[in-house]
Amino acid sequence: MVVFFIPLFAYRHSDVDTSSLGDLWTLAIVILVNIHLAIDVKRWTWITHSSIWGSIIATCICMIIIDNMPLGYLPHSEDEIVLAVHTYDFSCGIASSVYCKGF
Repeated sequence: MVVFFIPLFAYRHSDVDTSSLGDLWTLAIVILVNIHLAIDVKRWTWITHSSIWGSIIATCICMIIIDNMPLGYLPHSEDEIVLAVHTYDFSCGIASSVYCKGF
């Protein structure tokens, strides 16, 4: 709750847009979860360090990439919307079947 409301109240009258605020929330949650994991670690090895620091760095890189992507393609006709929906459904089906075969 604190991670959500402190940035929200701190930036409510500023020029910060919702995307930047979302980036701040995402990074805060990743760091908070990693701190929680770090508290539970009994032995620090290079694997533990690389996992924790790597996830923070990977999150930053992903946010930079996603923020620099164009807003996307907007479909113009009903046929393009139907094709986009079926493509999404197909992708979800493939992803879930790959995930379930791992078990």
